[in-house]
Amino acid sequence: MQERPTRMLRYAQVLDRVGLSKSEWQRRVKLGDAPAPVALGPKLRAWRESDVERYLGALATVPPGERTPVRLRSKDASAASA
Repeated sequence: MQERPTRMLRYAQVLDRVGLSKSEWQRRVKLGDAPAPVALGPKLRAWRESDVERYLGALATVPPGERTPVRLRSKDASAASA
């Protein structure tokens, strides 16, 4: 079976999916609560669709009223630390 290519999302697409302002998304990325972008060029950054979907899935499991940040690690970082 062929593996689907990784779909990359630009800022507007990510913000549309997560429903946050650009400044709030940047804050969460900087804190490590949200997935970091991937450099596609000297001035081009994008997020893996799978990372954004995993982030949203993890947020869905946080009980209502709990404000604990959801820390996510990329597959690459997990493999490197193992």
